[in-house]
Amino acid sequence: GPEEGVVPPPWLINMQRYGPPPSYPHLVIPGLNAPIPRGASFGYHPGGWGKPPVDEFGNPLYGDVFGTRSGGRFRGRGGALEKDGDVSTSVDFALGAMESE
Repeated sequence: GPEEGVVPPPWLINMQRYGPPPSYPHLVIPGLNAPIPRGASFGYHPGGWGKPPVDEFGNPLYGDVFGTRSGGRFRGRGGALEKDGDVSTSVDFALGAMESE
């Protein structure tokens, strides 16, 4: 299907460890502050999407990495992701694409 061959960017694991780039606070990055594509899985196996960045209670640090929020305002740690209104939980955007404001 269309999800086959979807691999994470090589820098994703470092961003999960150190956070999103501060110069681009609205950059949408699957596996960091947005859900990963359907059919993909978290893990460190070949083609895996690393480990979702969560706090000690299992809450996402930078945004809706699990795709569970359906709308409203949210803010990730340090203001890494902030948006008003509807929040897209589908992953039909180009990897690393900027969201329109």
